[in-house]
This record gives sequence, structure tokens and C-alpha cells, in this order.
Amino acid sequence: MTSSDLLSVREAAVELRLCKDVLYEMAAAGEIDHYRIRGRIFIPREAIEKFLKANFFPAKRSFFRSHRSGLSNLASSQDREARGQ
Repeated sequence: MTSSDLLSVREAAVELRLCKDVLYEMAAAGEIDHYRIRGRIFIPREAIEKFLKANFFPAKRSFFRSHRSGLSNLASSQDREARGQ
């Protein structure tokens, strides 16, 4: 591991799109692996990837499939109305 593999809390917050306070709380709660060096917290890039993998929840259904079917149902009902059915 090189020093470029360690991110400051600010850098990690930018990558995760979280505020720094949330990362400090996660580190204190043991939710994300980190190093504490002379009072500063550093988060390894691999810890970020591990955290993201552990907190990944795949979609239960496809947005596009349900969205398209909703549009086709809407179009079908409009066609029926136009034909007087």
C-alpha cells in the first residue's frame, strides 16, 4: 500500500459524496476500516470499495421495463378513447 492508497477524511467524503462528519461517525462506530495516525484519520481506498460492496442493494425490478409498460398502457388507453371504445 502506498500513501496514494490512503485518503484523508475530506478526500474520502468527496469520493463517497458524503459529508466529513458522517465519515468521522462511521470510523468511530467501526463501520469503515481506517487508520488513525497522530490524531488524523486516513481511509484506505480498498476500505471504501469494501464498504460499497457490503452496502450494495440491487434493484428489484427494472425501471425501464416498468416505465415503458406504463407508457404503452397509457398509449393503449388513449387509442381506445380516441376510437370511442
